[in-house]
Amino acid sequence: KVPCEGNGICEPGEFPNSTDCPECKDENECTIDDFDFNLSNCSFIPIINCDGNGICEPGEFPNSTDCPSCDDNYTCTNDYYDFFNMSCVNEPFFPCCGNNICESEENYSECSVDCVASTEDLLRECGSDDNCKIGVAKEQNDLGVCNKLLLQENVWECQKAVAIQNRNVGICLFIEDNDVRESCVIEVAALSLNYDMCKQNLEFPNHCIEEIALRAKNKEICDQMIEESVYNERPAWVKKCVAKVTKDYSLCRTIEFNWIKNFCFQEIAIMLGDDTICEGKTTNVDYCKELVASRLK
Repeated sequence: KVPCEGNGICEPGEFPNSTDCPECKDENECTIDDFDFNLSNCSFIPIINCDGNGICEPGEFPNSTDCPSCDDNYTCTNDYYDFFNMSCVNEPFFPCCGNNICESEENYSECSVDCVASTEDLLRECGSDDNCKIGVAKEQNDLGVCNKLLLQENVWECQKAVAIQNRNVGICLFIEDNDVRESCVIEVAALSLNYDMCKQNLEFPNHCIEEIALRAKNKEICDQMIEESVYNERPAWVKKCVAKVTKDYSLCRTIEFNWIKNFCFQEIAIMLGDDTICEGKTTNVDYCKELVASRLK
């Protein structure tokens, strides 16, 4: 039987170019558009793994528009599509830097976001910078770090820093340098607002007591001053202390001992940034004004 163009029957050999056959186009690029001669109608055979059919099929992930991205924006998961369950999977893997867990295979130098730095890690980062190492001693609360510093004066400053950090006057007492040891005791006592620390640990505690009174803004603490000499200077120290706490430099004029009076005017002038107060001094007025000017720069 020979196909006959024009008999109105779509016969084998005529599709798709005969007017006897329908067009058989479904506008779906994921089907093979054909004519079934047995059924005498169009057939649209799905193409497997076809990009555009709305189904994420094996071989398409992750580059097909049919597949979701499955990216959870987390570096510590393997992101893939489960074709059986037709859903994304974000599977954690270990070890991974960035999961907030410092795992046995990780360390601070390789993964600082997960692992806490040890003292040695921090010191290694400091290199030869003693100031940096003093910061490590404070941060780690590790007095042993101080002994690793290069300069002896930095060792003392480091011990002072740790003592102040802990408000531990006992550490101050191990500092060999007298000036650093005294300033350490004063700072710890002042931070603790404990004038007994001044009396128990300093031969001349009045400056320490004055510092506490200033920080506490309490002139009553000035009464804790002691007699530091045989010249009955205690009343002068008390007046100086009260004058500084109340910022009333007129009290300086009532001080009997000129050297304490001069310090009273000078220290209040510096404290208030007012060089006219220096005029109350009996000596070195210009030097007092220079000190005020240098503090204002």
